Amino acid sequence: MTFDWNWEFAFEILPRLLRAYRRYLQDALRATINTLIAAGVGYGIAMILGLVFALALRSSGRLPRTLLREVLEFIRSTPLVVQIFFIFYVGPQVGITLSPWVAGMIAIGLHYSAYLAEVYRAGIEAVPRGQWESCRALNLTTRDSYVRIILPQALPHAVP
Repeated sequence: MTFDWNWEFAFEILPRLLRAYRRYLQDALRATINTLIAAGVGYGIAMILGLVFALALRSSGRLPRTLLREVLEFIRSTPLVVQIFFIFYVGPQVGITLSPWVAGMIAIGLHYSAYLAEVYRAGIEAVPRGQWESCRALNLTTRDSYVRIILPQALPHAVP
């Protein structure tokens, strides 16, 4: 079997191939931008929710703290894709209908907030014990202690 290269045919279809390649590049650029937006929004949600979870894990109530720890462990142990499908497909069965984009953002934010809660917790525990005692000695409220003293010292430990 012999194959003959046909230059006429190659030049004839070249404009169509270039148009298709251009559409492919445009679609790839759009997909890349959407991926970066999804990652940014999801990480923004995770940063805020992770800090809330980390502070809640330090609460004095034993039952809520244990329950939250188990929920976070469950979230960390299930794949993100399963969580996205769960939020998108099970949500409408309980009356929560979300667009695919919003369901994905919530799932990404929730999934990574479970990891960031541990990162923030480690940063908070890295603050020396004397700082906590000085907050108590100055009669600062719990909120003021965290906002003014503890978190500014914990975040540099947590960022790396």
